[in-house]
Amino acid sequence: MNNEEIYYSQFLINHSQDRLDCNYKTAARALRPTAQYGLSEQDGEFIFGEYQDESGLPPPTKEEILNELEFQERFCAYWQHFYDRYQSYPDVTVLFNLLWNAIDKDYIKAKKSDFYKIIKQVNEQYPCPAGEPPSRTNK
Repeated sequence: MNNEEIYYSQFLINHSQDRLDCNYKTAARALRPTAQYGLSEQDGEFIFGEYQDESGLPPPTKEEILNELEFQERFCAYWQHFYDRYQSYPDVTVLFNLLWNAIDKDYIKAKKSDFYKIIKQVNEQYPCPAGEPPSRTNK
């Protein structure tokens, strides 16, 4: 996951469920991150209340929201393993200390360090999915 994908995933983190999640509100927020508005859905239509966007863009259309939502669903399906790993890794300070000790003891090439073993365990528990990550052009 690169920095752009990490930034984008911030729209999708559902802290109460500890997973990436998407809906029409996350799609609208991703499309217009600087806008202030109320948003509701009624009978398949999206209703924006008191819409203001400092960038001057109008509210996203229904088609834009649905396209973004479809992308978000693919994004979440592909990248959920990354968020699961994030939730499961030890604190970064612990990991750096383990890495330091592995380097200091010349374990780094032998894959004997606790740092390697912990990362390997989490990576095996949450493997990367096959294929390429989703983009807005591949469906």
